[in-house]
Amino acid sequence: MSKLSILSLILLLTYSFSSHAAVFKCEENGKISFSDKPCKDSAQDITEKQPKSFPKNPDTSSSSRTEKAKQVHDELQASRTKRKIQQDIRSLKKDISNKKKALESKLKVLEKTKNNVDYGEDYFEELQAEKLRKSISDNITDANNRYAAEISALQNRIKILHQRLAEFEP
Repeated sequence: MSKLSILSLILLLTYSFSSHAAVFKCEENGKISFSDKPCKDSAQDITEKQPKSFPKNPDTSSSSRTEKAKQVHDELQASRTKRKIQQDIRSLKKDISNKKKALESKLKVLEKTKNNVDYGEDYFEELQAEKLRKSISDNITDANNRYAAEISALQNRIKILHQRLAEFEP
């Protein structure tokens, strides 16, 4: 193909003609027909509605599209962050529950051991029984303190996450 034919073809493809032909409604012998030419004096001119077109000055500025894209990105990022915080809170609450169960289990074992020492005191020398009671009592105190500190730290993290979560609420 020659350059001129290609150029002509491109021009024809890129430029579209919009024709607005007049349409007439005619009624002959009780039959209605439509034509591009009036049939008689009784023909009605039907005005063709203009096809919808884009606004003359559409808001296609680069900054407008960039702002919209940034807004959508920010909303998605906030939603993702919010879900992550909620997931972290659930995980921390589960950790707290597990710590409390572990503490209860440890305390039961220590109490059972203490009861065994009290019950079998006759078999232990008095000094040895007292040392065991003291050791068990210290272990109970240590367990309570350690788990209380761990649970408190987890609760503080949950509090901080709730504050971060509140920042996303309008």
